[in-house]
Amino acid sequence: FTLACDDDKFCQKSLQIMLKSLGAEFEVVGSGEDAVSAYSKNAGKISLVLMDINLPGISGYDATKAIRKFEASQGITPANIIGLTGDNDQDTINAALASGMNKVISKPPKNCLLYTSPSPRDS
Repeated sequence: FTLACDDDKFCQKSLQIMLKSLGAEFEVVGSGEDAVSAYSKNAGKISLVLMDINLPGISGYDATKAIRKFEASQGITPANIIGLTGDNDQDTINAALASGMNKVISKPPKNCLLYTSPSPRDS
């Protein structure tokens, strides 16, 4: 099951189209708060999180930290969290990885990037 989080309606629609084309089961939410809530409600079911880094309110960084903290407290196998960003500079990538994300890819994501090795940087 995939959880996708992006505050931009166009990006949400793009993620929905991509995930449907892959035959994935998914939920799309629009804020970091909603991502943390959806993750905790579906504990252990979600294996992939697509997380926009720049979200209003709780950022993608902070949402990822909250998800990682929840996983540790519940003894849940960590999901793969892929950061989505239009700002693909090294500082952004370093901050994303430090927050607990496994990988960072540029928006809009390409289907093939979701199924490659977890290199920290893909564009």
